[in-house]
Amino acid sequence: MNAWAWTALLLYLGWTAFAFGVRAAQQRHRTGDTGFRGISGRPGQPSWWAGVLFVAALLGGAAAPAAALAGLGPLPGTAGPALRWTGLAIALAGLAATAAAQTNMGTFLARGRGHR
Repeated sequence: MNAWAWTALLLYLGWTAFAFGVRAAQQRHRTGDTGFRGISGRPGQPSWWAGVLFVAALLGGAAAPAAALAGLGPLPGTAGPALRWTGLAIALAGLAATAAAQTNMGTFLARGRGHR
């Protein structure tokens, strides 16, 4: 189980470093702006909630592998190898989709909205 937990945690940390480190630096170099606004706006407004929930989602993404590494067992019915391999395939597909979306979005924004 620890090998799967370490794999999940390392994939998540790698995705985070890519999506918010590498891509943010490239976006800033291209456009002068990373695009990240963090938790902004007045408390209770939609922009504030978006930032708060985004931070919660980022922390939640590491929660399951961290819990497994801390010794917490899997939920009933989730320990099978087929489900783990399926999860790994979906995670890798998500990483690829994130990279493609951010690459295309960066090009789109750098060229001016809608003028390709």
